[in-house]
Amino acid sequence: MSLNIKAYFPGDSSTGIDTNTPIVLFMDDKILKPSLPGNYSLTVGGVSKDLALSVSADAQGNAVLIFKPKESLPTNWNIIFTLNQLVQDDGGQPLDYDFTLSFTTASAAVSTSFNSNTGFESGSSGVTFFGDGAIVNGAQGGVSPAAGNSFAVITTGEALVSTGSAVNDTTSVLVAGPITTSFSKLSFKADFASSEFNDFVDSEYDDTALVIIYGPNGVTAFTITSVNIAGEKGNTQVTGFAGLPDDGDEYAGHTGWKDYSVTGLSVGTPAFVVFVVSDVGDEAYSSALAVDSVNF
Repeated sequence: MSLNIKAYFPGDSSTGIDTNTPIVLFMDDKILKPSLPGNYSLTVGGVSKDLALSVSADAQGNAVLIFKPKESLPTNWNIIFTLNQLVQDDGGQPLDYDFTLSFTTASAAVSTSFNSNTGFESGSSGVTFFGDGAIVNGAQGGVSPAAGNSFAVITTGEALVSTGSAVNDTTSVLVAGPITTSFSKLSFKADFASSEFNDFVDSEYDDTALVIIYGPNGVTAFTITSVNIAGEKGNTQVTGFAGLPDDGDEYAGHTGWKDYSVTGLSVGTPAFVVFVVSDVGDEAYSSALAVDSVNF
């Protein structure tokens, strides 16, 4: 059985993509790492650009590939990314086909610093959403801010917290940055909710949330949680939050606010923090990730 890509960001032919946004591929199996070098590329106007690569894993151990250009991409340019069919899973099976992704960068680079908006109390300062995402104020049904009066939410659905829809009907992204102070540790609070609780726990439909930290010196990825990681005992029912449940039965669960941290960072400045929530394996039964109290 060949290797396949289950979900990805940015969307093919998407526009207005921030010049610092990474390319994220959710694979359906583990990756044979020696098959990666020389088998991926990114070009701008036909000119090849260097990429930093981080290989992470979802809750089932399947690879999540994060590609970050080592230099910011130019504004208002068409970008072409290719993952060659020679890339293999850990059993030696090749990618099903040459994967090509084309997108256009935004007309202006992000310039507003995120340094003073880590609790999302200053609106969209230093924050960019792709897909369905928003900064919300006060209690949202069964979820209240972890601190202050505001928090950020991204979902895998259609217009659940904004007027937008998840990219490819699967993935939404929050980009926080630039961060202009050096840091070696990132901490934050997150609440993961899903309509896949509890019917699809321990299934292949393992909606996943992750965080990506990157800068001029590299990229690091960390899986926050997923439907399978939280499991039946790791969630309680939530109502009136992020439009859930938006499909299936009447139950939507959430983990409640939990503390997360990533240490040993040395990505340099300016740095960016990217939160991702992805509907892995299907395009139904939406999930949502709430984020608050980001500190570095």
